[in-house]
Amino acid sequence: MMQDFTQYTVEDFAANDDFIAWSRGESHSVAWSDQAVKSEEMANKMAAAKKLVLAFGPENEDSEQETMEVWDRIEASIQTTKKEAKTRSLWRRIGAVAAAIGLLLLSLPFFNQNETFRTAAGEELSCTLPDRSTALIDDESVLKFGKKDWAQNRTVQLSGRAFFEVQKGSRFDVITDQGKVSVLGTSFSVESRDDAFRVQCKTGRVMVFANEEEVILDPGDGVELLADGSLQKEDQVSVDWISNTYRFSEVTLQRVFEEFERQFAVEVRLESGLGDQLFSGFFTDDDIDKALQDICWPKNLVWHREGNTIIVEQEASL
Repeated sequence: MMQDFTQYTVEDFAANDDFIAWSRGESHSVAWSDQAVKSEEMANKMAAAKKLVLAFGPENEDSEQETMEVWDRIEASIQTTKKEAKTRSLWRRIGAVAAAIGLLLLSLPFFNQNETFRTAAGEELSCTLPDRSTALIDDESVLKFGKKDWAQNRTVQLSGRAFFEVQKGSRFDVITDQGKVSVLGTSFSVESRDDAFRVQCKTGRVMVFANEEEVILDPGDGVELLADGSLQKEDQVSVDWISNTYRFSEVTLQRVFEEFERQFAVEVRLESGLGDQLFSGFFTDDDIDKALQDICWPKNLVWHREGNTIIVEQEASL
């Protein structure tokens, strides 16, 4: 029975192995040329997907402008799809399966051509990847990648936060527990912790996948995974943490001091009830006393130290 491709999106075509083979002039089993003549819409989607497949190939490192134009069409398609009934997305399913298989392979002894970088509280680390892309790894984070076949599979696994500057080439993927980030040559920040998943684009263009939803980010855009599992896009964001500045907008003090603990390698104990208070502001990690002042003064809080522990309390009323 002939498969029906009429409901395929651009992403579905671009994720289909047989379509990829056809796009690259390799052996394939489906008569894709016959599919293209079924309708103008089908032909347009297949043409866009073919461009995307070829642009992501390692032999086309200089096709970034063409790829960006294709992504513009995908973004428009995403906005249209949100207004319609939910349809299947093989791209997401294949991505999830690929991530699971990748995690399994990386756990096997024969695949131990791995590189793992870990940082402790109060520590940052810069590393260079096999293609001269770089990653600045923030406190309490883990970055892993396989050196084998790196040129064909530029994939890293991240737990924590890192800022990437990616060389042009084939697709570069960052896999986290909460979502996936795909780019070409660009610079961006990814944070994936127990209670947070955030991506910020500094240059180039970034595609973010999480919970069967996808968002495309341009320079200055950011996206955050909300408590309900949806992605919320923001504009005019900046990657401040690489300059040792940590900004917050309507974030609980509990979250703020968790970041504080990571940056200064200390323990913070909050007086009961303070953790749920909301905070907007920032601190820098070059001076612990000044950072405490920046957080506590706007909230009328006081603090004192007991060894490596900082006790934070509400200032007594006069």
